[in-house]
Amino acid sequence: MVLMDISFSTKRKSSMFFLLGILLHQKVFLLGKSKE
Repeated sequence: MVLMDISFSTKRKSSMFFLLGILLHQKVFLLGKSKE
């Protein structure tokens, strides 16, 4: 049970980092386009 909880929390953390990475990538992409 504890093992499942740990793996679940790590999955949630990784998904959060994944979403944050996508948002950051989009911001950088938009900034690069506006500079041109």
